[in-house]
Amino acid sequence: MKHLLNLRTIFQIFTILFIGINQVFACSCFGTTSTKEAIKESDAVLVGQIINKENVVVTDISAMRTFPKDTLGEYSLFYESHIVKYDLLITEVYKGKIKQDTIKIFTGNGGGDCGFQFKVGMKYIIYGMKKSYLANKRSGFNYPSGNSNLWTNSCMRTTLVHQKEINSITKHKRRNKNRPENKK
Repeated sequence: MKHLLNLRTIFQIFTILFIGINQVFACSCFGTTSTKEAIKESDAVLVGQIINKENVVVTDISAMRTFPKDTLGEYSLFYESHIVKYDLLITEVYKGKIKQDTIKIFTGNGGGDCGFQFKVGMKYIIYGMKKSYLANKRSGFNYPSGNSNLWTNSCMRTTLVHQKEINSITKHKRRNKNRPENKK
């Protein structure tokens, strides 16, 4: 009975620590951006269906060079960044020069890294950037980038497809197109 009581106490302590850690490393977004701002800040704005999900580990080569004798992987938490890659079948492009019908969407895996949690089979409006938002926090990592790769997170306006957001994007794009500086 005494042994069981000690295990219960240890479990309670770990539970409290785990909850506390999640609160300390929680993602925090500063306010919400308007559709106009989100379009301006994004490299691409598009609609598509998530067709595949894959967990990816990106390694920090510079950290491995710093600790070359670490054969036990003691510092492996510093060497690795866990991200998620989604394949997106594009149905509409509102901004960006995307020539293929599928691209890769990268994001953090959730929690403190502000990763967006997509569901395979669902359609989303994606506000994306060509470069990783995680690179600012972990500069030694070679995160995927390029024309067929976009990054998004839960602080951007990325959302499930809904008509109100589509109308807002279309309205802004129409207004922007009619400005004198944008006419040829």
